[in-house]
Amino acid sequence: MRAVGRTAWFCLAALWCAGLLLPGSPAHAQPTAPDRAEAADRGVDEGITLRELFVRARRRSTVLDAARADVGVAEALRAWASVYPNPTVSYTNTTLLGGTNTTNGAQHSLTLTQPLYVGGQMGARYSSAEAGIDAARRQYRATESDLLAQARRLFVTLLVAQERVRLLESMKHDLMSVRETVKIRAEAGFKSRYDVQRIEAELAELTSRIEEANAACVATSGELASTLAIRDWRPRAVGEVAPLGVSTEVDELWRWGRAHHPGILAARAEQTAAVASTDVARAESWPDLALTAGAVMTTNDYSVAGIFGISWALPVFDRNQAVIGQAVATEHATALRANVAETKARGELQTSVDVLARRKADLARFQTEVIAGLPELRDLAQTAYRYGQATVLDLLDTFRTESDRRQAYLDKIEAVMQAEIDVLVAAGNVTWLP
Repeated sequence: MRAVGRTAWFCLAALWCAGLLLPGSPAHAQPTAPDRAEAADRGVDEGITLRELFVRARRRSTVLDAARADVGVAEALRAWASVYPNPTVSYTNTTLLGGTNTTNGAQHSLTLTQPLYVGGQMGARYSSAEAGIDAARRQYRATESDLLAQARRLFVTLLVAQERVRLLESMKHDLMSVRETVKIRAEAGFKSRYDVQRIEAELAELTSRIEEANAACVATSGELASTLAIRDWRPRAVGEVAPLGVSTEVDELWRWGRAHHPGILAARAEQTAAVASTDVARAESWPDLALTAGAVMTTNDYSVAGIFGISWALPVFDRNQAVIGQAVATEHATALRANVAETKARGELQTSVDVLARRKADLARFQTEVIAGLPELRDLAQTAYRYGQATVLDLLDTFRTESDRRQAYLDKIEAVMQAEIDVLVAAGNVTWLP
């Protein structure tokens, strides 16, 4: 026995040393947040909140990866701003072909010519490159905002679709409870088998509607994944189906939107880049100043002479007028587009706020006048059926009416939530969360 006990203690000690019995060992470790994220990246069916959706879109959307590449293209133009013109090396040989030698044999000349900027071209190019980079970044933010707005709308649609499934399943559960009551009464001789069969048919139809609602969930989930261009991902929305309480104060919303709306900022940055391009065109209308230095060597009576010269093209005919004119026209067009973007955003904000206010009022009225009375209506119908004052068709009609009205209420909630997104998009704050 003593030997067996020693063997058991030895095995336990070995397991302890191996870490298999330690609470923090891999055998007992719980999945960490990175593990869950990695599992989600492998495409499992994942529940995700709206806040997590924004993070996932920024991190994994290939649509944004493509838009981000345009920023890299703009940043590559920085090198253009700091490049000097190339020097020119020239060699000339002069050899007597006939007649009197007046050149003292052969002559060899070697010169180096370096053009120099005299119109501030490098400074203008650098400013233009920086303005172009800022415009590309602003455009990326506008693309990101548009994509997140689409994702947010689909998230709400998916959330409501899932709630619709839960609503129908709840109605089915309640109807099944009624069926059991009717069955018992039919077996006792108080009700006919017709009532049971009629409820069975209603349950079959309700089951079909649940399947349709589940298919809508699958379709919306797939559309959300494809909108963000994320492969092998099946998102499931997690959140409350209820309005967020977005403000309807137009002036307050516009103060934020005018300063932060991605579309407005992108249009302004495009205008700034166009102004910088005009400055580059004007700077490059100045011809380069060319400095030349070199030497000339003769062969008969050996001699070496130095060469130095300056050359500058006179801007008499070509003063870069075409490029400057095109740049000025582009500058004017971008200024108009920036003004249109701001005016359009202001109008969309006012419209979306008005729509939201009306939909919120309609939702509150529907909840008070219709939804609040549904439980009592069902109780009355069940009581009337129990005491023989109503038929099974009356009872089923009550259930259908309640189902239709609750789904209509769900549609009105979705309409308010979508209207809130429209307000946030118009105000340039699509990722706002309470």
